[in-house]
Amino acid sequence: MKFEKSRSRSKFTVTRENNDPEVVGATSSILMFRLRCRLLSEARAALKSGELQWALELSSHVYRVDREAALTVRLEALRALAAQQSNPSARNFYLTAALDDHRLIDWTTDFSQVSLVRAYFKPFQPTYAL
Repeated sequence: MKFEKSRSRSKFTVTRENNDPEVVGATSSILMFRLRCRLLSEARAALKSGELQWALELSSHVYRVDREAALTVRLEALRALAAQQSNPSARNFYLTAALDDHRLIDWTTDFSQVSLVRAYFKPFQPTYAL
């Protein structure tokens, strides 16, 4: 994603290298605030004011485009939201997202082991005594 500022202050042009809908949506949000720095400052302000969900949403838009710039704000919002949750599933969701942002989770699956698991756990076949 490249931002090029024209001579007039109000116009920005964007060169899109990716047509992914999430990236396009994130780019639209960034252009709405004119600069990703402003979007991050809004996210930091939301984080300080306690609007954690809004801080997470704003930082997530920047995270899709520029990972390094939004990482700290996003992680702080995820950890704070996880700390507030009484529901274990919701808390796990936020903590897993934080671990994924740190790239500590390997999401690749070794499908060579799947056939061994299926062979070990045979499907249940009910037998009827007549």
